[in-house]
Amino acid sequence: MPELTRPDGTVYEVRRRWLPWSWRRRDPRDVVDAPLDAVGGVDDLAVAVVAVVALVIVLVVAPVVLVVAIAGLELLLLVTLLPAFLLLRWARVLRWPIDVWTDDRLVHEEAVRGWAASHRRLQELAEQVRREGWPA
Repeated sequence: MPELTRPDGTVYEVRRRWLPWSWRRRDPRDVVDAPLDAVGGVDDLAVAVVAVVALVIVLVVAPVVLVVAIAGLELLLLVTLLPAFLLLRWARVLRWPIDVWTDDRLVHEEAVRGWAASHRRLQELAEQVRREGWPA
């Protein structure tokens, strides 16, 4: 479902989630910068170079590898569980979660049993947002 913009400029997004959780939106500006302290008491130039290289590896490469590994594991988990959740949702065992978001903030969440019913409810919520926005 596309984003809806109210006349007052508030942007809403009404959508159906396929899994019980959603892929987390991460803002790279929220990452805390690690302080780069100078290595003190180094007498030898070779030791200083090794210390700087080790510092770069620890502060730059290791976190990148860790983040990529965690994201890869999360993606693997999503891909592994998606068929089971789809089957259970289409068999009407599990409900379809429907979310209403604005400014990266969840303002409403509900669950509806059945694909057609969830589509109808999605349309109803979108129409409500178009008409009057979402109560604060």
